[in-house]
Amino acid sequence: MKKIIVLILVTVAIAAYTFWPKAHVEEPVIMSLQVNEADKTLRIAYIVEKKRETRLTNIQYDTTSIVPTEANDVTVIETQNGYELREESMALTDEQLTYALNFGSGTLPVAVSFDDDLPIETIAIIVRQNEVVQAVEDGDMLRYTYTAASDETIRVIGHFDSAALISFEQNGTATDFPLTLTAGQSVDVLIHEPYKLSSDDHLLLEIVTTDKTIQKNVALTQPMPKGYLKEAVRNAVQ
Repeated sequence: MKKIIVLILVTVAIAAYTFWPKAHVEEPVIMSLQVNEADKTLRIAYIVEKKRETRLTNIQYDTTSIVPTEANDVTVIETQNGYELREESMALTDEQLTYALNFGSGTLPVAVSFDDDLPIETIAIIVRQNEVVQAVEDGDMLRYTYTAASDETIRVIGHFDSAALISFEQNGTATDFPLTLTAGQSVDVLIHEPYKLSSDDHLLLEIVTTDKTIQKNVALTQPMPKGYLKEAVRNAVQ
């Protein structure tokens, strides 16, 4: 009898670990927020506890306010450990899209409101059509090759609003910055853990040279691993 009780307790513990959240989510954890020029759409992906009936109520940037409609699409992208990664997408007016595209940089400061919670300040990635580039899969990474159109010195390459990590190679050897390239020379950007966190998710690269900033958007492709949402929540609430 004792063995049966112990077995039941172990089974319950395993089930609880697998399906129940380990950290309470006071507010949605925003994982991806992007303005896409190609389809004139704003997409936001966020983590909430599975049973929470959270709805997006407003996204504000500058004097522009985007309010979802009742018919707004809400999609559950992933369910793990009692959490859901949900996505909401909204069609943008020409005026809303033009403001974002003309903002200047590749990111746009926004305030996101859910239900009656206080607004969450974050950034939206602006995915301009002429800045989307292709990367190739390299094992569990993505590899994007940047080729200099003219002689230039890269001071730094940064990335925005993704949990992915990046490193750099030139001719198969790890490299760092500043890095001087002559016209036609290239450097590889290796994207580690390129998990796709929305239906059309991109990582923004900003390549800063001595005289300009170049923006490139790389589509993220890999499915997130088991336990990823739980880890993301743990990092967010620390």
